[in-house]
Amino acid sequence: AELAQARLVLRLQCLFCPAMGCCASVPTKDDAGVKGAQVSPANVVEPTVKPTGDSGTTVKPTTAFASKAGAAGLMDGVPISDPYAGGIAFFIIDPQIDFHEGGNLAVAGATEDSRKIADLIRQNKDKIERIVVSLDTHHAMHIHHQYFWKGKNDEYPAAFTPITKEDILNGVWTPRQPEMKEWALEYVEKLKAGGKFTMSIWPDHCLLGTKGFAVHQPLMEVLNEWTVHKARTINWYFKGQNNRAEMYSALKAEVEVADDVTTSLDLDLVKTLARHKKIVVCGEALSHCVNWSTRDLLSGWEKGREGDIMLLEDCASAVGGFEEVAKSFVEDMGKAGVTVCKASDFNGKTADIGMADGTSPSPQDIAFASKAGAAGLMDGVSFNENFEGGFALFIIDPQVDFHEGGSLAVTGATEDSLKIAALIRKFKDKIERIVVTLDSHHKMHIHHSDFWTNKDGGKPEPLATIITSEDISSGKWQARQPELQEWSLEYAKKLEASKSGLPFIIWPDHCLVGTEGQSIHPPLMEALNEWAVARTRSVNFYFKGQNNRAEMYSALKSEVLVPDDPTTDFDRDLVNMLAKHQKVLCCGEAKSHCVNWSVRHLLECWPKDRNADIVLLKDCCSAVTGFEEVAQTFEEDMVTAGVSVLNAEEISASE
Repeated sequence: AELAQARLVLRLQCLFCPAMGCCASVPTKDDAGVKGAQVSPANVVEPTVKPTGDSGTTVKPTTAFASKAGAAGLMDGVPISDPYAGGIAFFIIDPQIDFHEGGNLAVAGATEDSRKIADLIRQNKDKIERIVVSLDTHHAMHIHHQYFWKGKNDEYPAAFTPITKEDILNGVWTPRQPEMKEWALEYVEKLKAGGKFTMSIWPDHCLLGTKGFAVHQPLMEVLNEWTVHKARTINWYFKGQNNRAEMYSALKAEVEVADDVTTSLDLDLVKTLARHKKIVVCGEALSHCVNWSTRDLLSGWEKGREGDIMLLEDCASAVGGFEEVAKSFVEDMGKAGVTVCKASDFNGKTADIGMADGTSPSPQDIAFASKAGAAGLMDGVSFNENFEGGFALFIIDPQVDFHEGGSLAVTGATEDSLKIAALIRKFKDKIERIVVTLDSHHKMHIHHSDFWTNKDGGKPEPLATIITSEDISSGKWQARQPELQEWSLEYAKKLEASKSGLPFIIWPDHCLVGTEGQSIHPPLMEALNEWAVARTRSVNFYFKGQNNRAEMYSALKSEVLVPDDPTTDFDRDLVNMLAKHQKVLCCGEAKSHCVNWSVRHLLECWPKDRNADIVLLKDCCSAVTGFEEVAQTFEEDMVTAGVSVLNAEEISASE
């Protein structure tokens, strides 16, 4: 905890440095380095720090941002404040494609459940003051997935295989990662002692980067309708991201992991929901995640308010074979005083709740133990991670929305991803780390049209609209959220003054959290999971752009730094992690924007004399239409700086 606090303080100090950025100068061609140079404090560029803000006062963080995600955490667009209270809060558990009919872990009835939930949101959109949606979030190497284990003949356990302590001791099933055996023994025993469920293998489901991770599309459409109507962001809450523990409940893991505080009961989320008059629980599955999320919510709930928790028993269904578990849960909640009702009875039971003013009489922000900022690492909460040497693959935003047919399609992206997938398969034993960035936005992002309005109530047209500070000053365009009107003007001015030279353009909605467009191009995702299984380690996913107040083309910093979000500043931890490897191969989308600035910023903070160890795969990234010259200039600048600019076929395993 002390180390984490020290890192946060350092990042905050750098955030308020007068230079507003990295103190390193961009290396030139003359600085081309030695292949495979070792990383040490002597050759890693460090920032000059100033521990005060512009006013000279000491900077104090307003919340505990997590630049490295634990098992669970909040992704809410990083609002300036969260004063919303009163009215109704919906708590929707894991309404993801993999839990719907046709998904990898389908729950019979889930599609109808989601339809009912969507109808209730539309009918009560003015009364609903908050929507929290939990997202089951896993990696291929999760302890409840088959690839974590091997049998005596190196086979994987089939789905629904039970695993006991005796199985592990007798070698019937063994963790494929030797360092995990001791934990596996402890985990299986603690899970059994908990009395809920025994250790069992689930089909792979809700894997980060896959279509199955996304929210069921008809429900997702309604969630976005609500967020635009109320001009506020869904509170997304990822859970289960720690490979070492199952997390049925959105509020705590089945077994707490000592080095991950987010596996403990999240009373901050309980307090947030308690601001509202009624909390509506629904989603999937009634036997598991809805079950234990509701029980854990009740365990931290104010006595005498049990009836304010409303369980929609026909907006959640049981996993096949666990119907009796679901039945017992519903009965237990009724006995505990929870309001158990059906969707058809909901409007009658909430008729006395009027439209709230949307704010608390005494607003008080809650500092979540794990609240995502603009950017952060999701690596399965690695255990004793010591990978180094060889190749690191740095894949920028290889997401469906940036591929042909996506909402912000880049011509050539499909071919780029196929080349990257082939490269992964060719060099799977040479590649020691894969970092994949995920553009992660909300409807109310400052570069999306729903953020803005004009005097006639209109919205700016995507791609055709460039907003200037003069437009905002004159009232031609203004932020729909009053609390962001001052910031939007400041942002526009800073963006105009930035060295990127990129305009304040309104983009089509893209890579929205919860949508299929945020997922990775499927053929590439298959190759990524093959690598993860073959190398028994997780892909390092790195979300970026989650702060609604700033664009983040680069994976390493935002276009404009946001004072209360240290994750908008240079992430030197990510740079140093990549620098542990002999070569960093950079690719993805788009060469004109996110690849461009990710590589430029990587270079700015790179160890001295190692520029050539950054490799730009020029035929594995393409430009946004209309920005081809920007991409060409970027490529030329990298050659001048001594970066290795190559085609994929020029990469050799002997390097």
